[in-house]
Amino acid sequence: MQIESKGPRKWVRSLRTGFTLAAGAWLVVVATLLAIASTSDFHLSIWTVLYLVLTILASPICFMAYWIDRRRAAKDLPRVSWQMLQLPAMLGGWPGAVLGRSVCRREGDSFLFRVMLWLIIALHLAAMGYMFYRRFLQPDSGSQ
Repeated sequence: MQIESKGPRKWVRSLRTGFTLAAGAWLVVVATLLAIASTSDFHLSIWTVLYLVLTILASPICFMAYWIDRRRAAKDLPRVSWQMLQLPAMLGGWPGAVLGRSVCRREGDSFLFRVMLWLIIALHLAAMGYMFYRRFLQPDSGSQ
């Protein structure tokens, strides 16, 4: 009798669940930031607002692309190309890509597909970190 270790799989599953929850939470934060910025004196730069709006618009499109791909796979129809799955993620819909991969259980992606997706996510997080730094943490250069 052979005993299989399920430890690493459990770890990967919990990590994926964490990323999925973080992506969903990020969408809530983005929507909240936009609502606050539009109704109060909390001002964001035009670039930040455009990025946040693009994230809100591209995420459901990206999620739908994964859902359509799942439905096509179930019916043995041609799959959605990985370029069409990555494009909305590049445009800010990376939370939709993370949610779509999790909900639609898309696990047969190639290594290159996964690396590209995580590079896209890293670039978006770096951009948001820079916008946050510029808005809240950067000292005023004119106050000297």
